[in-house]
Amino acid sequence: MVRLTLETFAVSVCLAIVGFAQQVPVVQTTAGKIVGKALSDTTYAYLNVPYAQPPVGPLRFLAPRPILTPETERNGTRFGNSCIQNPVSTPIYSVESEDCLYLNVWTSPPAANKLRPVFMWLYGGAWTSGTASGYFNDLTKWAKARPDIVFVSINYRLNFYGYAESPALSYNDTNAGLRDQRAAVEWVAANIAAFGGDPAHIVLGGQSAGSASVAEYLYAYPDQPLLRGAITMSGQADLANILSQVEVPNLSASDENPFPVIATSLGCPLIEDNYAAQLDCVRTKTAADIRQAISTNNISRISPFVDNQTLYPSTEYRARGAAGRFASVPLLTGTTENEGDFFVINRTTNTLNETRSDLLTLAAFRCLDAQQANYSSKKVSTYRYRYMGVFPVLSPPPLRSWHGSDQIVLFNNTAGLPLLAVEYMQEAWSAFIVEPNDGLLSIGWKKYQGYGTKTLVDIFRNSTDLAHPIQLENPTLFDIKCAILEQGV
Repeated sequence: MVRLTLETFAVSVCLAIVGFAQQVPVVQTTAGKIVGKALSDTTYAYLNVPYAQPPVGPLRFLAPRPILTPETERNGTRFGNSCIQNPVSTPIYSVESEDCLYLNVWTSPPAANKLRPVFMWLYGGAWTSGTASGYFNDLTKWAKARPDIVFVSINYRLNFYGYAESPALSYNDTNAGLRDQRAAVEWVAANIAAFGGDPAHIVLGGQSAGSASVAEYLYAYPDQPLLRGAITMSGQADLANILSQVEVPNLSASDENPFPVIATSLGCPLIEDNYAAQLDCVRTKTAADIRQAISTNNISRISPFVDNQTLYPSTEYRARGAAGRFASVPLLTGTTENEGDFFVINRTTNTLNETRSDLLTLAAFRCLDAQQANYSSKKVSTYRYRYMGVFPVLSPPPLRSWHGSDQIVLFNNTAGLPLLAVEYMQEAWSAFIVEPNDGLLSIGWKKYQGYGTKTLVDIFRNSTDLAHPIQLENPTLFDIKCAILEQGV
């Protein structure tokens, strides 16, 4: 009897599991039929979905090419490869590959005649590291909390593979990593309805280099952004240029083009100005060869370069910003109060040079954010925040509200976070995603109106009073040091 009972129970469990799995629809896309998995009764995941052809062989360094394989059935139950990271940085992702142009979708059971807002996420990492496959950028918990939104995260090429600066590349193939992001948006616009998402309601967001990429996107595609809104967290369009001018530990890069150095190390010197032959030679080298060449020359960062198409010089961004020559979509933008802590803390001695941190916060993050918020507020609904949360699990002394700490609370992927803080961040960001123009007004925010108005939103100014998560303040005093910095004082 006991055996029969156990067997019956086992069969029942198996049937329940099978039945649960069968509830997940197979989704037809231009890249194939995607088999997903159920994370709960309200959340499905479709992972490792290709949005472009693998950029390998002759496609290495080129802009992404469309993938059209509608009859292929694809397993979307596991995360895919990370794009190849910078070998000079500490390796943090175990599975890296040039074949990495994949995205992940989290959605809910189909709703009759109702498509949901879509949020797309671009990870940070200084354009040299990062992945949509790691826990830091995993949208699962947020997606489970908000089944009314379809969430998407994408991989895009990094470092040498994304930003090879060879004269042999055509005008339309420069900064391939930034073009990956556009290809992903186009793919989502064409396919997201099959996942229950509204292709006319896509909000693009990111943090750090991902945030700067979002801002660069708004300037690169002002007339056809394919977006309903944008979220920039600690990064604006000019960040790549600034990092070549401001000393940032482990991030700053020389203005010098590293491509010739790497090519020569690979045994591909330039002969008689034959750049095409040099590029072809580099394409024959393995990823291991390239990794060794970068390491040998101690090249810490290769990032987007000015091509006047996907990335503009600083003077051009200021001119275009002042003229309103960027995509007309609502903007949620902000920085953490102490961005620089993340970069300058001495982890060996656990000491922090606050003066250096504060200067870096101004030069690379806050002042660029203030500038774009002022441009945007004259044209579109704009919301500007200052994240000030200092929670022991994230910011043990001497750390304060460092670069990326707002994302960690938003995504809720670290144990021990204050639940009220997580819930508020997800509520606020979701309110903007669902209704970019006015959604945040319903929870006490004001549209940013610039200096002299109390429209800058401080989040968690008092981190021990989470029942009152925001305060409104005048940004004039907050930004006054930016004017001083601009004058070179």
